[in-house]
Amino acid sequence: TDNFMFGDKFEGQKNKSLFAILKSIAPKGLKQDFHITIFFNNSPNSWTGKIPLTKEDAELLVKEIKNLNLCDSVKVTIVAHSVKSTTHDRELITNYHYMYSGCGFGVVDENGVTEVAKGQVQHVFCGMDYSITIKQIQAQAVMWLKSIFNKERGGDSRFSYIVGDKVNRLFE
Repeated sequence: TDNFMFGDKFEGQKNKSLFAILKSIAPKGLKQDFHITIFFNNSPNSWTGKIPLTKEDAELLVKEIKNLNLCDSVKVTIVAHSVKSTTHDRELITNYHYMYSGCGFGVVDENGVTEVAKGQVQHVFCGMDYSITIKQIQAQAVMWLKSIFNKERGGDSRFSYIVGDKVNRLFE
């Protein structure tokens, strides 16, 4: 999740940011489908009126991601919605890990590292060290995203859409 990923600099940063992250987390030998779902707020910029990512560009991006050959069977979905607060926190959520980033994932560009993400990979099934466990945080985030994925929230804008494979086992 990242509301700001598809800004003006995305095209120049996607290889070193989004694609690099996907390449690093995709298990090459995976025998099952690997589901990637990208959520972002697609409300028009209040200054320019421009939306971050058109539906047509999102469809092309799905093809680009699939062409990265991340693993044998990758399923890619892009969810553009209008619930800014749900995806503001920039999270990577998997069945087994949760990562929160304080300043985004698009931190590398042609000048190298321009911002350092302030987060860490936390394992969902680790011990109960905190009063709120990582599993609880992951489950809450999945619940919020599931309502957007299932078009119960955030689909009220003409700029909202879902493209790609439209499947992710976290939201079943």
